[in-house]
Parts: sequence; structure tokens; C-alpha cells
Amino acid sequence: MTPSGFDKILAFVLHWETGGDMVNGGHTNNPRDPGGETKWGISKRSYPQLNIRDLLLDPARNIYADDYWIATGTQRSYCDHMLWPLNGAHFDCTVNIGNHKFSKAREPIYTGRANMILQRALGVDDDGVIGPVTLAAISEADPLQVAKRAIQQRDFYFSQLGPWAEEFRRGWHRRTNALRTLIEEPL
Repeated sequence: MTPSGFDKILAFVLHWETGGDMVNGGHTNNPRDPGGETKWGISKRSYPQLNIRDLLLDPARNIYADDYWIATGTQRSYCDHMLWPLNGAHFDCTVNIGNHKFSKAREPIYTGRANMILQRALGVDDDGVIGPVTLAAISEADPLQVAKRAIQQRDFYFSQLGPWAEEFRRGWHRRTNALRTLIEEPL
């Protein structure tokens, strides 16, 4: 069963993560990109065990569904507990910003960054953990209005990043502007 909104937002994410290259998956290896080698938006830094260059679309889709969409995934995003368009806005934020960073030893460290952006948009404590308080706020909220506030919070987050982010910032803002249009569309 396909979750509500997953296919629609995944198409959006793949467009941005691949630069529109749906044939080759947008394979890149920019040394200034914190993710390092990337294809289909899946980075070597996040998935060191994968052969990124040879990654196919179906396994990438499964990673997005299993790790970024569902509550029990490694990103702990709980998109499967939200309605459209909030689930779409949060999924794209989780893919773009993530809830993990990596130590110098390449060990994942949970930060909850994307979840904190969602929590700020909901007006609850931003501890990065989606628990009972955040889930209650999600269930009571207007999904469209919270999605709009989450995108504003995300743009603010981008504006606070250091000089290393300058070459990426304009593209991130184009992405959030496109997301603003997408979330207005019904499923």
C-alpha cells in the first residue's frame, strides 16, 4: 500500500535531488557537499555500505520509504502519521536537511534537525523527538498551515548556515519555493 502523498512528494524530491536527471539519478561527487558522493539523493556519507554509483531507482525509493517516511525509519520522521501536505513538506525537509549528522569517525549522531523545524512550526518544544506532544499537535493542526510555517522555518535554518553553504543556498530556496506551490495542490 502506498502511503498518502508519498508518491507525489517522492517525485518532487527526486526531481530536486537528481537535478532532473531521472535517467542517471543525478550522480555527483562534489567535495564541498557535506553528503559527498550522491545518487538519487542518497549519499555515501549516510549509506557508506552502498555502491552509490550503481544505485538503482527502486532501491533508492525503498530507502526513502523505509528510512525517511515511516516512524520507525532511521530518520524518525513520522511522515506516515501526518496528512498531506504536512507529510510532504516534512519528508522533503528530512531528505534535504536530515535528522542526523556524522562524527569525524563517520558515525551517525542523531540531531533531530528536520524534526525541530516541524516542532517550531507546530509551536511545541523543539527537542527533535517526535513523541506524544508533537503527535497530538500534528493531529490537531491544519496540515496546510503547518506545512507553510515549516517551510518558513526551513528557509530561516538555511539563512543561519555558515559560508560553506553559500553555493547551495540559492538552490535550496528555489526548492522551498517550488514546494510552496506543490503543497497547495490536492493529492
